[in-house]
Amino acid sequence: MRTLAAQMGEWTFMPAPESLAPGAFAVLQRGGERVELRYSAVPLKDFLAAMSRIQSEFVRLSDAAELSAAHGTQERWAGIHA
Repeated sequence: MRTLAAQMGEWTFMPAPESLAPGAFAVLQRGGERVELRYSAVPLKDFLAAMSRIQSEFVRLSDAAELSAAHGTQERWAGIHA
């Protein structure tokens, strides 16, 4: 599965090309600045995927809370304990 570019503040994570040619690495890019990620691309990619999952779950739970409040119900979310 192809990893897409991800925005991190002013920086953009650009994954390595699918056909990893010698000398081709994932990079962080900001304007004309480029930082090759020779050793940290995989951990950074994993971190970005985890943050994306956390953000999606937060949005899902926030939407459920708003819906619950709008209908006056008090639902308990799976895995969330006050």
